[in-house]
Amino acid sequence: MVAETASAEQGGSKANWITDAYSTQILGNFEKIKAIIWFNENKETDWRIESSPTAQNAFATAIQSSFYATNEYASLRNSPIPIPK
Repeated sequence: MVAETASAEQGGSKANWITDAYSTQILGNFEKIKAIIWFNENKETDWRIESSPTAQNAFATAIQSSFYATNEYASLRNSPIPIPK
């Protein structure tokens, strides 16, 4: 389990970081990870997935993989992220 992760918009491409983490690194190098908690707060900097449309789209696209247990957020287009049912 990754207990807390996030990325900032500053210093590079947050969308590319999300794509690489969820579509390349976890799938190719860390297959035993069973849970990931995203630090989805606007604190010190904006860590939220929905901090930009490109970051939000990168996340929504990445979690469409059948590797992930649910696609509940695959079409995420609103903020804040809704609470699971």
